[in-house]
Amino acid sequence: MDRVVAKHLLHVELGQEWPVGTLPDEYLTSLEHTIRNQQSGISLERDEVGDWRLVFVGRSGRWRGPDGGNYILVGFLAEDGCWMTGFQPEQGLAYVTGRQRRADGRWLRRPS
Repeated sequence: MDRVVAKHLLHVELGQEWPVGTLPDEYLTSLEHTIRNQQSGISLERDEVGDWRLVFVGRSGRWRGPDGGNYILVGFLAEDGCWMTGFQPEQGLAYVTGRQRRADGRWLRRPS
């Protein structure tokens, strides 16, 4: 299954983290906005196998759905140059800082 379709199904359709009726292209647009937004934060951490991961974190704003969070998180495998996921963690920034403590992580730019 295509990653966009799979993540859209998981986080938009089933998880209702995005507004009802959000299309796959709109889901991708929200992730792109999070990455390009100068107010979004950037975190660097290691994953379970030791590979570096970049995490972009920005306010969800109009993209927050019924079960969404205050932030959108977009994860990239830095060494592979591919995106892994985009979701709205219920714990917000605490989700990122908790992972940083466990995964040798640090903020490259804090969200504003």
